Amino acid sequence: MVKAIKNIMRTQAMDSDILHVITDEERAKLQKVLLGMLKDVIEACRQLNIDCTLIGGSVLGAVRHQGFIPWDDDLDIGMTRSEWNIFKEHFDSVLGNKYVLEAPNYNDKDSKQLLSKINLKDSEYVMIEEVNFPYINCIFLDVFIIDYVSDNCVVRSFDAFTANLMRLMAITMQEYKYPSPIMKEAMMSSKATKIYYFVRQIIGCFSSLLMSHKTLGKWFDRFVSRHRKPTKRATVATGLKRYRKETLDSNVWFPYSKGIFEGISVNLPHDPDKYLSFIYGEYMKLPPLEKRETHAIVKLKFLDDSDEHKTINSCSQAM
Repeated sequence: MVKAIKNIMRTQAMDSDILHVITDEERAKLQKVLLGMLKDVIEACRQLNIDCTLIGGSVLGAVRHQGFIPWDDDLDIGMTRSEWNIFKEHFDSVLGNKYVLEAPNYNDKDSKQLLSKINLKDSEYVMIEEVNFPYINCIFLDVFIIDYVSDNCVVRSFDAFTANLMRLMAITMQEYKYPSPIMKEAMMSSKATKIYYFVRQIIGCFSSLLMSHKTLGKWFDRFVSRHRKPTKRATVATGLKRYRKETLDSNVWFPYSKGIFEGISVNLPHDPDKYLSFIYGEYMKLPPLEKRETHAIVKLKFLDDSDEHKTINSCSQAM
């Protein structure tokens, strides 16, 4: 359902000339910027004596393409909870001159998502579902936190259900408070999507009455990180596949292995084959054109673009 709605939104945005279709030249430039951001984060981690790893689709890119997936327009990194705590504590001193960190339970500020992001100052990257969000909308690296999970299957199932419910509440809160006209139009395209839209609006309204988005973000962050001691399994609660389907044996995650990404040495999960097989299935097989996922965006601006293209959503003005 979600993928179908995104496809409808993409089509409508293109028909109305709102969608910004990334050219091959822009994609190459964006990937170069993202690679530079990755190098900066790796160097910051070295200075702090911690590690980070590629995660998600970026692991797939490293293994299958030794770099970016050719049509990809983002880059994903991961850190353990202990690494992340050190990283965010010292973020301003090592990266604050060029970047803005946005994360739940950080600096007592609200974040756009439960997912953490490292945003490049004075750039702009606005997705169609976030056109009305009053948050930082910049070129970014996604940061996924790797947390241990309970060895008790009952507790683990409860944790997965609760984490996924909190994610749903957080997403629908934002959809309710800052509705995208493109999303609403897409949702009105059929009876099924109308029902889906109004159910999500009800959930978002009810959730907003219970607590603020910032409070929910804090609760989520504390909830998924409460299993601090190493256990047999670990997960990424904010991952694409969600808590349960991102849960892998700890020896698949750790210790990190080495790989090459666009000519630089990077960390990967300890067993990239098991990791990628679990997340993506037959990962070495290229998907057909219609299943190659990219972000649908309405605005893209690089650091060296003309100042006349700046908007109220730029990082420099959102700080």
